[in-house]
Order: sequence, then structure tokens, then C-alpha cells
Amino acid sequence: MDERGSAIFSDTGDVEWLEGIIIDVSDRISAEEKVKQYMGELESFNRLALGREKQIISLKQDINSLLVKLGQEPRFKSV
Repeated sequence: MDERGSAIFSDTGDVEWLEGIIIDVSDRISAEEKVKQYMGELESFNRLALGREKQIISLKQDINSLLVKLGQEPRFKSV
């Protein structure tokens, strides 16, 4: 809950007027938590995809090296 309010005090320090508002922010907090969760999942997927891409590049380089050793033209372009 987000509470906002104000009070008007008399010269003696007593509260003469009190007004306030309470805002329910539970939906917003829930949405922010879902966004954090999805961002974490996206970061995990991104790391996985980048790792796989690096493996593919390495395999292509290995294949090209073997082809050159066999006297053949490299099959894959270097990135």
C-alpha cells in the first residue's frame, strides 16, 4: 500500500484537518515481479543461444581446418 496524506495543525499543535489517500499497488508489484522473472529467463536463454552459436562457429572452423589438411577448399565462411 502507498499511503499519502496531509494534516493541518492548529496553533496548539492539535490536528484540525486530516486527509489522505491509500493506493493499492499490489498489481503493479506483481507485474514488476513477473517482468523480473521474464528478464531472468530471457537472459538465461540468451546465454544458452550465444554459447551454442560459439560452439557452431568453433565446429565450422574445425571442419574447415580438416578440409584444408585434406587438400580441399574450406566449406564455411569465417565470421
